[in-house]
Amino acid sequence: MASKSADAGVLVVTIDRGVNLEVKHLYVSLLVGSDKKHTTTKKHNQNPVWEETFHFTLEKPADAILDLEVYSDSLMDRIHDKYKLGGVKIDVVKAKHKNNIFPIGNGCIHAELYFMHSTRLQTLKL
Repeated sequence: MASKSADAGVLVVTIDRGVNLEVKHLYVSLLVGSDKKHTTTKKHNQNPVWEETFHFTLEKPADAILDLEVYSDSLMDRIHDKYKLGGVKIDVVKAKHKNNIFPIGNGCIHAELYFMHSTRLQTLKL
């Protein structure tokens, strides 16, 4: 059985809210490596509040990139090619933990990131 890297752990990402996004019926896609997750769709709102938290297991956090993309779930936006509003790639190691503001088109996404090393996780389980 292979041992886990001493740097391994869990990345916790909370998508707080969007501000001044260009379309309605929005959701956020989160991708780390091949692990993909997404928020619920917030309808009829250009300033959606998600307050949703996601967990990603990372074997090598130094190499990890979090890819956040904002999409519209509206059929009309898909027809007019406004399906993807934009995205941002985030270096997990360099990102600050709280009050991250990531530009998306003319608006932004507020998110919090926290990385917990596997040694800390083991301590919490005791």
